[in-house]
Amino acid sequence: MALHRPSDDPVILLLLDIRRIFVQRGIDRMWTRELLEALHQLPDSHWDEFLGLEENQNPHRLTRAELYWLLGTKRVYSRSVWKTTGMGRECNKGFLREQFEPIWHELFGDTPAQRSKIIRLPRHKQRHEGGTE
Repeated sequence: MALHRPSDDPVILLLLDIRRIFVQRGIDRMWTRELLEALHQLPDSHWDEFLGLEENQNPHRLTRAELYWLLGTKRVYSRSVWKTTGMGRECNKGFLREQFEPIWHELFGDTPAQRSKIIRLPRHKQRHEGGTE
């Protein structure tokens, strides 16, 4: 995946960075607070120096409300996301990877292969010279 910044549009940049997070972590779901923390920690992403939706505010960390507004422009909304933690199964507001995949495909082309969609093919024994296996 190309890591260049294809646009100055904050929605496109956000979607690209969310894709990076899901791919790098190899996960299929994230709670909103985890996603915000990951965005704030991404090198060269500037979500920890966000200037607001109108780019007229003092630099600040992207807020939950701003995240929801930006994603809402692409009709991606938080939902109840269940995860297994050290405390058992817990539910918080967040996002599933599958919510983003159609948008990623539309904007960036093919998305990286998902482990759940990789088909393992049987291995064939190769014949060595002389006809033995």
